[in-house]
Amino acid sequence: MGLALAPHAALADPPGPAPAAATAAAPTSVAPTPPSAPTPEVQGAYGDWSLYEFEEGGYPVCYLASRVLKSSEFVSGRAPSFVLITNRPGEGKWHVVSVVGGYTYQDGSSVTVAVGRHQFHLFTDNDTAWAEDAIDPLIVQAIHSGSSLTVNGKVKDGPILTDNFSLKGAAEALNALDKACPPPGKPAKAVHKKRKKA
Repeated sequence: MGLALAPHAALADPPGPAPAAATAAAPTSVAPTPPSAPTPEVQGAYGDWSLYEFEEGGYPVCYLASRVLKSSEFVSGRAPSFVLITNRPGEGKWHVVSVVGGYTYQDGSSVTVAVGRHQFHLFTDNDTAWAEDAIDPLIVQAIHSGSSLTVNGKVKDGPILTDNFSLKGAAEALNALDKACPPPGKPAKAVHKKRKKA
């Protein structure tokens, strides 16, 4: 389902998109991102969100990334946390929502994503959480009109953490995502070729 990437004008050392999860019932099918995976290139910054793109299997993959602004407590050895929204035209998947926690989630636990009064539950595997296919569009719809997003997750054999993310620029970033890797029925972005000097 999902993909897999200081401030956001250009995220430092952006994460590659998380590997796609096939179904919530079988999170163990998630495969690690291969070492030879191409490096995503930043395509734009929109408030606290950045747009990245790379090519995989001859198809473009585009995703948005926003880095955590504040966490409820410090966890030693924790990596940065990101919320990601991914379009994979080659797989027929759009607006796939995932969270890279920056720590290993408790086995069998779920992650709660809250946008305003809306709450959504994501399933976890290792350090990543994904929404089910039917929930992805609901989260994206809430993000479009929301101002902040919180993620609650349980560290393996550790505390429950609450992470806060900004939605500043998210609506504009989603529009840019759909132009870079358009869903069915939306026109693709124009490709401008550079002219060779005579």
